[in-house]
Amino acid sequence: MLQFLSRVADKEPINKMGAANLATVFGPNLLRRPDSEINASAVQDYAIINSITQTLIEQSENILLVRCA
Repeated sequence: MLQFLSRVADKEPINKMGAANLATVFGPNLLRRPDSEINASAVQDYAIINSITQTLIEQSENILLVRCA
């Protein structure tokens, strides 16, 4: 999934979906909060989740190389 999202992000000039946008869309689905209540804490958690997801997308090639080595 991360490899696919990375390839989509590589086409950002065409599709307007860079790593940050993809992280906003896919992050909450890939890394879920344990509860579904929306409050100030949840908003902060989603910012962290999106940041982690963006890093995973941007570094997917490096992550996969380490795993295969």
